[in-house]
Formats: sequence, structure tokens, C-alpha cells
Amino acid sequence: MIEFIHCLQADFIKIKRRPVLWIHFLIPIVGISILLLIFAFSKQSPGLNALDCLGAIALSFPTLIAIVCSMIGDQETEAGNYQQLLTNPSKLRPFLSLSALLLLLGSGAVLLAALGFEAGFAVILHHVPIGPEFYLSGAAILFSSNIFLYFLHLFLSFRFNKGVSISIGIVESLLSALLITGLGDGKWMFIPCAWVLHFLKVFGITNFGGSMPTACGLRTGIVLCVLETLLIFVFSIIWFLSWEGKRAEE
Repeated sequence: MIEFIHCLQADFIKIKRRPVLWIHFLIPIVGISILLLIFAFSKQSPGLNALDCLGAIALSFPTLIAIVCSMIGDQETEAGNYQQLLTNPSKLRPFLSLSALLLLLGSGAVLLAALGFEAGFAVILHHVPIGPEFYLSGAAILFSSNIFLYFLHLFLSFRFNKGVSISIGIVESLLSALLITGLGDGKWMFIPCAWVLHFLKVFGITNFGGSMPTACGLRTGIVLCVLETLLIFVFSIIWFLSWEGKRAEE
């Protein structure tokens, strides 16, 4: 455990002056600013605005995950063509450390965006705050629903190249927007990029009311989300242990 913590600390030091760290800080700030500007002219209730904020984060998340995973892949390529990953006495430890690093940065960015919006909504727009519990719960749903995508795009970035990862991330963002409509009825539970918006939709219904048919398939979606996330985690470990650092040329 101590060795893992040291490995994680080393990974934090490596990204200290890298864009991947600033992306997780600047994009939430920019996103908050844009959303607050839009909602300043909105006639919706504060609750619906808050839900729209979480939805906007959810729509962009697959593409952002693809970008940061690609940056991590490029970083390891530049650092001796994956030598720091492949020559570690415990081959699995650096992979788990990179995964933990990305998950920590992602959760921090989601919390910054959600709670930052709550603060801006109260201080700048002078609306009564909904309460941090709503945003914390929404951020937890948003982040946990996307853990699958982190492992998927780490695999794509290491096994193929950043072009493949980012292209698929963009498609996932577009697909998640399509599947929240009637096109996703009966299908969204099986598609990882569609989970988060449907979970947030049900979350909004429980807090602000709405049509309960939206919750159709919720239990199946939760079970598949947990199961598929565990499966891709196990797959990633098995694949990485047999990986030799080969990568398709861009």
C-alpha cells in the first residue's frame, strides 16, 4: 500500500505542469461561467437550472474523458515509450496508480463544477441555493456512471492511439444526447454512455417531480452499470498484465 501511495504521488508530480491537470481545473470554471450567463436570462426554476447544469456536464464528460486519457497515454509514450509502466517491479501498480489519478482528478472536477455552480447561482444570480446535498448527490451519480468510460479510454489510448480514443469519446457524447430521447427507450441500459443522463433524469424526478415512465429500466440500468464497470476493470487488469507496450501508429 505504501508503494502504491508513492507511485500515486509520483504520478501527481509528473502531471504538475501538464495540461491534463489544468483541464480539470479550467474547464469547470469556464463551464460554470457560460452556464451562469445562460441561466441569467432563463425563466426556468432554479431546480431545473441546476439539473440542466449537471446534464451539460454529463454530455461533455465522455469527450473530456477521452481527451485526458489520451494525454496520459501521450505522456507515458514521451517518458521512454512506456518504460516507466512496463519496467516497474509490480507491473500492475503503475496502471492502478494512473487509473486512481484520473478518477481523483475527474471526481474533483465534477465537484468543482457542481458546487461552483451552486455558489455562483447564489452569489452572482442571487437565487436561493438548493443546497449542497443536491449537488453532491448529482455529482456522485455523474461521476460513478462514467467510471466505465475511464477504463475504456485508457485501454483505447494505450492499445491504439489518441485519435481512436477521442473520436469514440465524441461519438459517445452525441450518442448520449440521442439516447435520452425516445430513441433510447428499452436500449439505454445496455449502452454505458447513456447511463448518466437517464440516472440524472430519474434523480430530477425524485427531487422536482415529473413523469415516472422516465424511470423505466432504472433497476436494470443500475445493475448493468455496476456489472459492466467491474467487468471492464477486470478486463483492463488482465490486458495490461499481458501488454508489451506496442501501439498502433497514428
